[in-house]
Amino acid sequence: MIPLYKVTDKFYKVIEVNPSDTAYFKRGCVYLALMNNRAAIMDFNKTIKLNPNFAMAYYKRAIALLFSSTKKAVKNLDKAIELKVENMAMAYYIRGGYKFSLSNYKEALEDYDKSLSLDSNYSLLIILAQKFITN
Repeated sequence: MIPLYKVTDKFYKVIEVNPSDTAYFKRGCVYLALMNNRAAIMDFNKTIKLNPNFAMAYYKRAIALLFSSTKKAVKNLDKAIELKVENMAMAYYIRGGYKFSLSNYKEALEDYDKSLSLDSNYSLLIILAQKFITN
């Protein structure tokens, strides 16, 4: 099995031959797994430039922005949700967390409620957040 950090080398070669949105997205995902958020963001930016309707690229870019720009992360999640990203419940849940960290408690609760309505697997975490917000 190839170590994850060497997979990026493979994607450099793929991108040289075919610089597609999918290739940039997949390499961005590898960078994200390696916690190289800056490189991941750059690849997700290229993905979105090539395909502005690539919902999962906005979602993954929001994850990569976690430690650098919460407001930009929220905007990316807004776009991912608008484009109907695969895991809508998770997108709402994560956006709720970002809004919570920005002290937008009412909006955070709305996102948590929406997440819960889409997938009850988040119920315990959301209930805990709601209790914290309302106390």
